[in-house]
Amino acid sequence: MGAVTSKMNNSKLLLWHMRFAHQNIEAMRKMVEREMVKGMDALTVADFEKPFHCLACQRAKQRRKAYKRQQGKRKKECFARLMSDISPVGVWTPGGNFYFQLIQDEASRFKWCYLLKTKGEADENVMTLILQLEKDHVIKMFSSDQGREFINKTLEAFLLEHGIELLTTNAYTPEENCLVEKLNGTLMNKVRAILEAAQLPFCLWGEVLGYVVEVDNMSATKALNGITPFEKIWGTKPVVRDLHVCGSVVFHHIPKQKRRNKLEMRANPGIFLGYAKRKTH
Repeated sequence: MGAVTSKMNNSKLLLWHMRFAHQNIEAMRKMVEREMVKGMDALTVADFEKPFHCLACQRAKQRRKAYKRQQGKRKKECFARLMSDISPVGVWTPGGNFYFQLIQDEASRFKWCYLLKTKGEADENVMTLILQLEKDHVIKMFSSDQGREFINKTLEAFLLEHGIELLTTNAYTPEENCLVEKLNGTLMNKVRAILEAAQLPFCLWGEVLGYVVEVDNMSATKALNGITPFEKIWGTKPVVRDLHVCGSVVFHHIPKQKRRNKLEMRANPGIFLGYAKRKTH
């Protein structure tokens, strides 16, 4: 916890900054000013006037190169265009995952994250998600870079059957797929900040990334003008009052059947790494 504290910090802002996976302070200010979420009443606009500095963010985040603006207009209809990107991390998770895949809806900025053992698992995730979304929405386009994980006959046939256009971009010009490419860097900045702040081993990046994606969907984004991706999709403000800090100490109950006598401890300590997965995540 020492990596994030400073004599200048007020405890309320620091706590919510950490709960929201080291979110940008200006984005958090907008969430409070515009009441974009429920359960964040402990913070006021005045809290943002005090000096604030997060050492974990300073170590974990650095300026990214500028992305060129995409030519043309963005899709405004939710799920009309899905965008995907795959990235290696360089460290294996306990479950044997080495990559992660992001799929983002262009209009709502809502995103899904999948951990991958191999890149070959990616197209199955795309097809499964599309089948779920198609029940209530019309998907018109799917875009990715030109990696072999997406340029294959199985996925091409699936998209053709479902009337979805496959748009590939040049792998050496990420600005063509800039939304999800930039998202990749933004989320990993937050993952590094959490690992640094909580002093967690790098192998837990997968669990931390799942937490980051969860709270990012409930956070402010410039593109949506006062609402979160969660509200854009579900039509209601997210409730955040019960958010916990990723990497904080928790205690889990030991069932009576596993306690040998009345002196045995009733709980064991653990580390909070995220929430149970929802069906759409």
